Amino acid sequence: MSRTIDLSHALGVSVRLSSPTSASQSYIPSFTTGDEISGTISIAVYCDVAFENLHVLLTGEQLTAVRGAVPDKAHHQFLRMLQTLDVSILSNTKVLKKGGKHEFPFKFRLIDYLPISSCLHSVDDPLVRAAHLHLPPSLGDASIAGFGGKLRDDSAPPGCKIVYNIQAKLERINSLTGKRETIPLKSQKVRIKPSAGDVPLPELTLDPLDTNNTPKCEVVISRKGSGLLTGRLSVALQKPDCFWLPLRDPHSEIIRSATLTLTYIPGSQTHLTTSLQPPPESLPVLKSLKGQITATTLYTTSITQSSSHLFCLPTKKKDLFGRPLNFSDKVIHLPVPSPPKLQWVYNPPSSSPQLAMSAPELKQLELGQGYYTASLMVPVALGRENYVTTFYSCFISRVYSLSLQLEVSQAQSVPLKTIKVTVPIEIAAKRDPGVLPSYNASMGVVHTGL
Repeated sequence: MSRTIDLSHALGVSVRLSSPTSASQSYIPSFTTGDEISGTISIAVYCDVAFENLHVLLTGEQLTAVRGAVPDKAHHQFLRMLQTLDVSILSNTKVLKKGGKHEFPFKFRLIDYLPISSCLHSVDDPLVRAAHLHLPPSLGDASIAGFGGKLRDDSAPPGCKIVYNIQAKLERINSLTGKRETIPLKSQKVRIKPSAGDVPLPELTLDPLDTNNTPKCEVVISRKGSGLLTGRLSVALQKPDCFWLPLRDPHSEIIRSATLTLTYIPGSQTHLTTSLQPPPESLPVLKSLKGQITATTLYTTSITQSSSHLFCLPTKKKDLFGRPLNFSDKVIHLPVPSPPKLQWVYNPPSSSPQLAMSAPELKQLELGQGYYTASLMVPVALGRENYVTTFYSCFISRVYSLSLQLEVSQAQSVPLKTIKVTVPIEIAAKRDPGVLPSYNASMGVVHTGL
């Protein structure tokens, strides 16, 4: 069994990293999938040190803490890449001589997928394996959060970290005990922002009981006091395309369009026109439009084994006072332009939409008269927040959702109606076009055999 000791009094060690293409060396550089992480291990020797091997490792670790859980903390090393340094430059390849200064180069290629043993789940669901075997991004370390030289909050809850390190180690045989000693020499953090290639991550349901995602909402519009039904309004939000973060460019603005589809079925007291004239003034009017992105971090300290991927992912838990135990939601408000006037289009009765209505509502709504529809394109810009990519792992997952809230009115006699629709969105990092993906990455599959 290896024993770890401190030999800092005998050796002075530093790790110097080479920055990726076009990155400044004045701060901790960011690396992405396929990048070459290279550098030099420099060793100053204060006294003779015998050794067996010099190693450099690239490691990735997850650390979580959940209040009141059993266990309340967890640690998982999901990445361990080891390289034995070439010591042929030494006059004696088993001894570091006093007064000597040596430099040993190293080089790692950041992999597309983790080895199958990195996933602690026994589930055979390929979606879980495809998600858990992607590299997760660096998370929760304030010293390297952000992009480039500017540190920015990555919305990680306390006690949750994903850390990557370059570690230099020395191995030797103790002359007194004959046991192998592992001597940690130096550790250097690196920031990892993995790309997902051309195929985004599969969509997994973090919590099968979570009802926050409501892409469609229907409301009944009635007059004040009388309760007379004037119509039924349905709003549906279409999920926008994946938000692709630019490669090593913290200044580019990422914008996607979300489509809102509104359907209005007037009641029996509302006059309809079957001509191509503009719709009547009694149709709903959009008064305000607000938007927000919610960054949800869900974490655990134990592994749930199941034959279904729905239950291999953490479930949101709260304490007796309703405070989150194992998840964190950060709301990011979006700048939304002033709501435009809705352009309603009349649709004949033959194409009446399928809406979920009760028997009394069906009596009050004259479906045979037709209905109106309107579409609205809403620009969604990520802004300058520090968005880490969407990811799923054995202990920590980060997902995002987009919510749009509308306030509509019909006339002075009709109360203002508030409608909120929410859809999941995905944020991914672009791949360096100059780096060839692995076979699995190019095919978008993960080999799940053991």
